[in-house]
Order: sequence, then structure tokens, then C-alpha cells
Amino acid sequence: MLGLAFLGMALSPGPKSEALSLMWGSLLFVTPAQLVAMGAVLAVLLAFVVALDKELRLVLYSRELAAATIPEGLVFSGVLLLAASVITVNLQTVGGLLLYSLISNPALAALRLARSYGAALALGSALGALSAFVGFLAAWLLDLPAGACIVLASSAVVGLALAISRATEGR
Repeated sequence: MLGLAFLGMALSPGPKSEALSLMWGSLLFVTPAQLVAMGAVLAVLLAFVVALDKELRLVLYSRELAAATIPEGLVFSGVLLLAASVITVNLQTVGGLLLYSLISNPALAALRLARSYGAALALGSALGALSAFVGFLAAWLLDLPAGACIVLASSAVVGLALAISRATEGR
């Protein structure tokens, strides 16, 4: 609903508030410095996930069990620190709503469809990329704001995943 509301705001004539740019960012005007910062955070995030794969699985499965076998608080703090880093680096460029949509929607859809941890990671990444591509394509073809179209595409992916998972649960 927020995607539709902000799409309406963007299409309305007259001056727009600074809140609109903070919510959507300036996705099409990314600077080289912002790309370097995003790349650095991505590299650290990938290294963290690869190095602590088993620990992350355990923390995501059961924090109580993880606390008994590994330094669970340290691993969980690392996850929170990296999540905050991703949000901080991308907030100005991508915007708050789009960032939230691209973090949560593909993960939700993947968790509804995937049967394993690895499949959920791969599917979530693919659904996020698909949402961004479809949103950019719709924005380009329809001359609409890219951020709003990406959020709507991401939300459509979640709706489709929920429908598929409900249909397969009944069998």
C-alpha cells in the first residue's frame, strides 16, 4: 500500500518534500563512491556468511541450542552489525522503503517456497534480482518512478509465493 501511495505522490504535480527522496533515494544517480562503499559491505557480508555458515544456520535454527555450543551472542551481534551496515550504506542511494522491501520481501517469499536453508538463500537472491529487474523494466516502459515499481514488483512476488505455498499445502 505504501508503494501505491508514494507512486501517487510522485505522479502528482507540484513540489515534492524531502521525505519522498529519503523514502525512495536516488536509485538512478549512484556515485562511484557509493558503489565502492556498497561493494565493500557486500564483500564483508559474503565473507561473514561463508566463514560462519554452520554457526549462522545454528543461530537461525535455535538461539538456545546455539548458546550452548558456540558464542551465539557474538554471531548474532555480527549479523545485526552487518544488517545495520547494509542499511546505512544503501539508505541514501536506495531509500528506506525500497531497502526494506528488497530485504524483507524476497526473504519472505523464499522462506514460503524453499525446503532448505541453501535453497532459501539462493531463491531469495534470485527473487530480489527478479523484483528489481521487473520493477526497472516497468518503470522504463511506463515512465514511472523506479523505486515504486520495484516495491510493487517485490510485493507481487510475495503475493504469488503465498498463493503458491497455500495451494501446495492443501495437497
